[in-house]
Amino acid sequence: MPARSTVHPGEGLYCVCDTPRSASGGFILCGMNAVEQQAEFLNLKIAPARLNASQAAWYLGFEPHEITILAAAGLVKPLGHPARNATKFFATAALEQLRRDEKWLARATDAIAEYWRQQNARRRRAGGVTMAGRPAGEQPANAAGR
Repeated sequence: MPARSTVHPGEGLYCVCDTPRSASGGFILCGMNAVEQQAEFLNLKIAPARLNASQAAWYLGFEPHEITILAAAGLVKPLGHPARNATKFFATAALEQLRRDEKWLARATDAIAEYWRQQNARRRRAGGVTMAGRPAGEQPANAAGR
């Protein structure tokens, strides 16, 4: 299917390309960065019935990479039975209920915090690299002569 162009009042021309491998579940908004795509999505008067992981994250107020953490914790459930490497879609109606549930939001926030707490502990136990990019316990080059 060839690319279609769409013009919105007060906005410039941009294209919507129909591609089966796009992260947005079939459509890519060409010429728009992620922030513009998020703003465009959040300003829709009627949300689509199903949302991909990025859209679900925007809708719930989380970062896109946090949806996988929430799914692994069983706090959000993708539609159907997708393969591990398939695009996951989430029901907008179910997400609407979750975003209004203050207890669920607290559990989701705690699950993300716990995930990163465990990841950081694993890195420390393994003698991993610190935030400065050096192995844990190693002094910076300019600090050795002090």
